[in-house]
Amino acid sequence: MPAQPQLTLYHLNASRAVRVAWTLAALSLSYNAVCSERDPNTGVAPQELKDKIPSPHKKSPTLVDGDLVLQESGAIIEYLCEKYDDASLLMPKHGAKGEGWGERERCKIREWIAASEGTYLMHGISIMYARSRLPKDLPNRAEVWAQMNKVMSVNLHNALTHLDDHLAKVHDSGGKFLVGGRLSAAEMAMLFSVQLIYNRELSLQGLENGGKGRWQEVEKWHAYCEQEQSWKQCTEKVGWKLYGLL
Repeated sequence: MPAQPQLTLYHLNASRAVRVAWTLAALSLSYNAVCSERDPNTGVAPQELKDKIPSPHKKSPTLVDGDLVLQESGAIIEYLCEKYDDASLLMPKHGAKGEGWGERERCKIREWIAASEGTYLMHGISIMYARSRLPKDLPNRAEVWAQMNKVMSVNLHNALTHLDDHLAKVHDSGGKFLVGGRLSAAEMAMLFSVQLIYNRELSLQGLENGGKGRWQEVEKWHAYCEQEQSWKQCTEKVGWKLYGLL
């Protein structure tokens, strides 16, 4: 059996780093985890963790593989699949011609990885930042925020509806997951985005039942993901949790 690579993941809790931890677990790769909680007062990464991260931006996730230092969760996921996923468990190789698990599925997986940031988190985090930075002493703050939230939520509602419609077709055909019905790197990227949206109620405030039950196929998929053994292994290793509403 070939030797395991010497990998180190710098993991900040309640961050995109869990995407990388899940990918590592799903590929059965051993790694050293340098983990940290967020500062309880500011919610940001503590300086102690930043001082350890060997990259210019001092951000988590950072993956070290030998002399390679890599940031950005989507890039790290794709790197791990390209270098270590010889069996194409999470993503087919470029040019693969397998029926139902070939070049088309590879392209769709990469599309979901990009969407996890460029669509779901871009719209979600803009809502989170706007809400947290709206002055507490602003006159009629609740009314102002309700109107802002309504306007800012349109794109995210549309994205969640697209995801729900896609998953309805997957589930109706007997599959569970986003591409080919099987667990893939698309889940590694998308789950955190959906978790954050629901945990922080991003675009969900003002909806009936806080949005619960509105996108039922998304909720079903969310549960499928968290039932995966590799997800349980990764969360246990890094002590994963999301914090409360901001």
